[in-house]
Amino acid sequence: MVIGAVIIVAFAFGHAKLTAVWHITESGNERALDLLLRKNPLAMTLDAVIFGPIAEELSFRGFFFSYVLSDQYLGREYQAATIVINGLLFGYLHSGNSLVPLAYYTLFGMVLGTIYLLSKHDIRVNSVTHMLANLGILWLVPS
Repeated sequence: MVIGAVIIVAFAFGHAKLTAVWHITESGNERALDLLLRKNPLAMTLDAVIFGPIAEELSFRGFFFSYVLSDQYLGREYQAATIVINGLLFGYLHSGNSLVPLAYYTLFGMVLGTIYLLSKHDIRVNSVTHMLANLGILWLVPS
């Protein structure tokens, strides 16, 4: 869990650096979150660190992987492709069509997808990893 969170926070640092160096505007999702965080920091911190990760892990990893990797559809032999597709979906829904945020959030989702498979589909491991990553990003990554 900790290793996954550290990897994600490292990606967040890289994303922040690229955004600053290349003068890339943040995605609509990032702007909205920054605004809400300034307006109500306690509620947004709770949402970003507890409620959001749980809801996202249940839907992006729990439901998606259970559905797609069932024997009825793709099956276990397509795990790598499922991680990539899940990461792209996670990335797109977090960034829209901005390329650098899309790459960052896609990698974020792919790390979480990999952790989900390595933990033998234990959604609790993913939820805690996602929570730790979001907490680290809030505390450590300049916005």
